[in-house]
Amino acid sequence: MSLSSSRRKNKPNRNSVYREVSSARFIGIRTINEIEDIIDTSEAYMTDPTVIFNSDNTKVLFYYDTKNKNEIEEMETLFKRTATPKSTITLSDASYLDESSGDDTTYDISGTYRFEKYDATTKTIVAAPISVNKQSTTYLTYNSKYWLGSLLWTTSDTITTKTTSYEIVNFIGNSSNQSFNKVFGTIQPNDKIEIVGLGTFTVLNLSVDSDEGWERIKVKEKIPEKDYLGELTFIRLLRSGMDKKKTSGGIILDAEPVPQPDVSTPYTRNSSADTEPLLNSTDINILNSAVQATPPIPLSDAGAEDYLKSLGMSKRGIDNLRSVRNSIQEKSMAYAASKRQKQQEEYEQTPKDKAKEAWLSSGSKTLNVTVISTTDGNKFSINGDNPDDFLELDVGATVLIKQSDKSNGSSGFTRKNHPLRFSIIEDGPHRGGSASSIDYISNKSVGNNGSYYYFKVPSVGKLFYYCEYHPGMGKEIMMGRPKGACCSKYDSCKPGGGARKCYSNKSESECTSTSGLDGLWHKGKKCKKRKGSYCCDPSWDEPEEFQNLQDDKTEGACCLADGSCVVTFQKNCTAFNATWMGAKSCDDVNCSTYTMGACCNKCDCKESIYRECKGKGDKWISGEKCPTPVGGINPCCPPDDNIKGHCCIKTSPNTSCFPRRRCIKEKTAYECEDTFADGIWHSGDCSEYEDGTCCAAGNEP
Repeated sequence: MSLSSSRRKNKPNRNSVYREVSSARFIGIRTINEIEDIIDTSEAYMTDPTVIFNSDNTKVLFYYDTKNKNEIEEMETLFKRTATPKSTITLSDASYLDESSGDDTTYDISGTYRFEKYDATTKTIVAAPISVNKQSTTYLTYNSKYWLGSLLWTTSDTITTKTTSYEIVNFIGNSSNQSFNKVFGTIQPNDKIEIVGLGTFTVLNLSVDSDEGWERIKVKEKIPEKDYLGELTFIRLLRSGMDKKKTSGGIILDAEPVPQPDVSTPYTRNSSADTEPLLNSTDINILNSAVQATPPIPLSDAGAEDYLKSLGMSKRGIDNLRSVRNSIQEKSMAYAASKRQKQQEEYEQTPKDKAKEAWLSSGSKTLNVTVISTTDGNKFSINGDNPDDFLELDVGATVLIKQSDKSNGSSGFTRKNHPLRFSIIEDGPHRGGSASSIDYISNKSVGNNGSYYYFKVPSVGKLFYYCEYHPGMGKEIMMGRPKGACCSKYDSCKPGGGARKCYSNKSESECTSTSGLDGLWHKGKKCKKRKGSYCCDPSWDEPEEFQNLQDDKTEGACCLADGSCVVTFQKNCTAFNATWMGAKSCDDVNCSTYTMGACCNKCDCKESIYRECKGKGDKWISGEKCPTPVGGINPCCPPDDNIKGHCCIKTSPNTSCFPRRRCIKEKTAYECEDTFADGIWHSGDCSEYEDGTCCAAGNEP
């Protein structure tokens, strides 16, 4: 008896036995035992410090009296975890003006410093000056109240994070018959993958690379690096519990079949070391009588426990049945939630899959976008090229736009987001246009990993890329024009009608534009020669507007928002959000009143068309743009007026002039309004005021 009991106690759990699900030979396998280094240059904006230089200019202290969590976190990252003693750090945008000291000179302590130490308790940085742009010769302490810049710290030291990943990679891809998905079906966590000759490994998860389509099985155990590319590699997928049978016994545990708890019967625990029955023989007899009742008593009913208790079932038996029932209900709910999530994910993936398929089939062109600083302000750089270089895209192709580079987002050097978009009007909404539609966009904001979208290049005369939030960052795109057959809208290929006349080797714009053939274009098709005439194939589809040529046959002049004029039908003009001038030629109309330009009210500049620049005192300058945030020239207030005057700027309660304005002498109007956002320029000198330093309160022009 003891021998028999011992055998039962040591008998392995059948669910721990792994059996083969499927197997196959693969041709594009590689195993990875990889440590990935992610290297980044660190930077941090930290505003309004108190800065103290020592008398011999060999040491400087930066004290940040801040409770801003973001600033503290950036400070900790840069000076505690990145910069090392004696490393070089760079400070930029550190302009300073303290006129309360009697000195109206603007100083700039931007430059390079040698980092010495950082005290996290007092939030103090100690450094040694190496090269400083312009220091004061009269004072050593720079008060936190008088900074004009935002003070950006950067270091060339690197942050390195390491991620260990053990993977089996199938380079053939998930769309091939050689894919894991096609051969094995669903691969689940805790499955086993056996590579014959290498070993057996436990599956953590399977993922598909979004760029290349590679399948990656991440495994738990350390795996040797092996390159099996080009070699037939035999792989098996193993899974536990493959032969487990469903238990019968008449107990109604749930209305619908759900994943069952890992028990060999409803009456024993799920442990090979604990085989004590959940129910004794008396409890089993009571349970059988309950399920054989007419109608049977479902154990999921609230009153089932009271009923079993009334029949004499022990408290322990009822508690154990309740535990089994709750476990099954939890698994049922988890299974249903998982199924709903999977269905939702599959539904959400559909637009992405369609866009990716179009991208693959049209050449897989990818635009890697970065933002760089130029003398004309911030600009987009595509694939590392100079912003002035031409970008050419093929009409009808789907392209992938990636904006994962840090410079695109608020964590980059501009501290702002720059989503790249496309429009048929230069600068899009900034100059009266609208954004072109996007096929699929990820849910990651620009400047973060995974920020991308798919865009189908429309068949238009002109196309521009621009920044959604900031003007002046993009430019025009050169449009590649695939060739095809063009079916004439009005002419048949021979007298008497029949098939339409066909023109070979035409681009889509040459075929469809009203200034061209105004026809129907068929990409890559060739005209058919029939008895000396070139005709369109009757099998080619014909749009509804070709079938009824009586609609909208009158052409006229159409003024676009960029001031140009085209001859087209009224409905086409309306589709471009342009102004149709009636049945006239472009020579007979003046589209300048519909051109975008600068609408000026003194130095206040807004872009609009002439007819919308109607305010009292407004002046309109045709074709001019308002200034970009960096380096732009204000056409309403050009900088070439070298007349010196004085500039009245607002003051805060802790300055000597408050509530009056502070007077800064010898400034041009441009210098006044460009340097100080609220500056007001006046001719003359500050001496016209009683103390020569303060303008009258609210001294508006």
